[in-house]
Amino acid sequence: LDPVQGLLGAVEQVGEELKACYPWETLDSVALFLFSGKPPSIEPIRCVNGGGPAAVNAGTIQFMPFVSEQTILNTLKNYRAYFLNKPRQKIPTAKTLKAFLFVLDQIDIEGRFPSWPTLLSLWNETYPAEKFSDRSALRRAYIRAEAALLANPLSWRHGNELTPATRRY
Repeated sequence: LDPVQGLLGAVEQVGEELKACYPWETLDSVALFLFSGKPPSIEPIRCVNGGGPAAVNAGTIQFMPFVSEQTILNTLKNYRAYFLNKPRQKIPTAKTLKAFLFVLDQIDIEGRFPSWPTLLSLWNETYPAEKFSDRSALRRAYIRAEAALLANPLSWRHGNELTPATRRY
């Protein structure tokens, strides 16, 4: 066995193990660390565009555990503005996001949503400390979250049913 090939194979094996443990993307960066002792730089937060049309584009935001929630939310706003050509929007509050998920959870097996008055009653029973005053307030919260989270909210349909945000009541 060629000693140089044996050494390169060992370096590559150690490199793969280090790459699995640390957020280092390439074996070159791992090799630099092995031979110089200098760890490669890492990006605490990174956006990757999915490359598809904006209506169906699924990009990713990768972040290190120490990145704050506010930084991640700001990055999401900037990502949407840059990659999806959407204006920067106010970040939804925790209650708005909770309302969005709650409404989506109420979809029946055929993809239909309950009426807004029914959704309001269910919400207020489930979350008495976070009541909405009327159905319009719950609907607005859903629409704000939908606009902030989905690339093309108005085209998002369930079978022949429009989402609550686009249904008329």
